[in-house]
Amino acid sequence: MPASYAGEKEMRTHTVRIGENLSSIARTYGYASWKSIYDHPGNAELRRKRPNPNVIIPGDVVFIPEKVQGPPQKNPGDDDFESVQYDLDYRSERGNLSKFLKARYSNGIRKDIHLDSITQAQPRLWATKQEVLKIMDDYNANFILGSAFPTVFMLLTLSPTITPVSELPGISRPSYTVVRRFIPKPQAADVPRFLESKGAIRPGTGIRTHTDPFTGETNPISATARTERSMVTSIRADIAESEAYKAALARGEVGLQRPTGANVAGTDFITAVLSPGTRRVREVLVNDVKATTVGRTPTPKTTIPGAWRTELNNAVAPGRLNLGDTALENEIRAAVQQGRVRLRQLNVNYSSSAQGQGQITGW
Repeated sequence: MPASYAGEKEMRTHTVRIGENLSSIARTYGYASWKSIYDHPGNAELRRKRPNPNVIIPGDVVFIPEKVQGPPQKNPGDDDFESVQYDLDYRSERGNLSKFLKARYSNGIRKDIHLDSITQAQPRLWATKQEVLKIMDDYNANFILGSAFPTVFMLLTLSPTITPVSELPGISRPSYTVVRRFIPKPQAADVPRFLESKGAIRPGTGIRTHTDPFTGETNPISATARTERSMVTSIRADIAESEAYKAALARGEVGLQRPTGANVAGTDFITAVLSPGTRRVREVLVNDVKATTVGRTPTPKTTIPGAWRTELNNAVAPGRLNLGDTALENEIRAAVQQGRVRLRQLNVNYSSSAQGQGQITGW
C-alpha cells in the first residue's frame, strides 16, 4: 500500500482487473494521460515492481492522485482567433464571392464566420472584414475592367507576428499582419481576330429600331415575326444568316458586307478569301444562305443576279471599303475586276437529325 503524501486530501487506490491497463484506468478517473498516474510519487512502488508501464497484471494496486483543480477553461471568443483566412471561392454561392472567413482558435476549433455577422465590437475581426471588402472591390474591378492584372484567387491570412497591421488602442491582443497572395488567372485561348470592313453595313439598312421600355436602350431590328410561320421564315432565317457570317469570319474570311436581314432583297453577305498565310486575295464570295428545319434546301443558283453584282461593286468601292490596309483593299478590288468572284450557297440545317441542329454546310 503506498504511503500517504502531504497535500493529498484523500488516499485513493485502484486494484487492476482483467482487461485493464494504465490508459483505461487514467480515463476512468478523468486523466488525459496515463503518465499523470504512473509517474506520481505515490506509485513509486508500482514503478519498481512494474518498470514497463505497458505490463501490469490483475491484482496490482495503483495509487490514484487527487486531480488539481485549475481555473475553469474558457473557450476563446470569435475575436480571439489565432489565424483567419479568406478565399474568394470558399463557400461562394451562385457565382457571388464568398462571404465567409475561416478562423482557427488556440483550442483547435475551426469556425466559419460570415462577414455580415461581424460588428465593431469585435475589433480584430472587424479589421479583417475591412481588408476582405477591399479584396472584393479589387477583384470586381479587375474582373469588370478586364485589366492585365487579373486575379481569380486571393488569400488573406492573419496570424500573430511581431508587426501589427494597425494599432488597436486599449486592447491587449496578439498583433497580426495581412498577407495577400495573387495567383494569375490562366490566360484564355487566343480569340480569333475578325477582319471586317468598316463599311460592312450596307447603306440604307438597319434603319428600323426598337427602344426597350425598361432600359431606354435603342437597338436596330433585323427581323420581326407576328405569326408562328414567320418565326421560321423571318427570325430563324435571320439567325442563320448571322451565324453563317460569323462562321465565315472565324474561318479567316474578310467581311466586306454584313447580312442585312432575311427579308431584305439582295445577297446575304459578301466576303473575301485570302490565300493561306498571305494577304493575297484568292477569290471574293457572294453568299446566299438557306435555312431549313426539315433537312432539305433548294438547288443553288448558278449565276450571280445583276442586283447582287451591284451590291458587290458598291461594297468594294473607294470610300466604303475600309480595312485599314490599302494594299489589301486594292487586292480585293482587283479580284472583283478580274472576275475572281464566286456565288456560294451556305445551308444551315436546323432539323433534329444528326446533320442538323445548326450545322452549316456548303463551304
